[in-house]
Amino acid sequence: MNRQGSARWEGAYREGKGTLTSESGTLLKTPFTYASRYDNASGTNPEELLATAHAACYTMALAAQLGASGVKPDSIYTTATVTAEKDVGDYKITGIHLDVTARIPGVEWLIFNRAVENARGSYALSTSTKFKITVEAKLSAM
Repeated sequence: MNRQGSARWEGAYREGKGTLTSESGTLLKTPFTYASRYDNASGTNPEELLATAHAACYTMALAAQLGASGVKPDSIYTTATVTAEKDVGDYKITGIHLDVTARIPGVEWLIFNRAVENARGSYALSTSTKFKITVEAKLSAM
């Protein structure tokens, strides 16, 4: 499997601007700038995209782990938070925290918890990162 994304940048580092495009076209000339990365201006940034990718990848891995136990979730919602800390003039990603809420009627907590932990170490992005990944998961009755 190969997937592609591309970035185009025009201008100087702080004043310039860029666009991102994904192979699927879901991202199509999506804007990013210095301000969208460091000052919370509109547009996306690499850390936001990394968080989104981790949330998607983990959610699918959890669904697969649950399925292997014969459990079918109604829904799984994951929010990923990327933590970056200043390190020698720039930022370094130091961790990702996943907040997971799953709606799975009748599932035993032990089965759910085992799937949560197995998914944490098995999804594609987790096996290719060097930083710490933490997970907080809860079952929802709604």
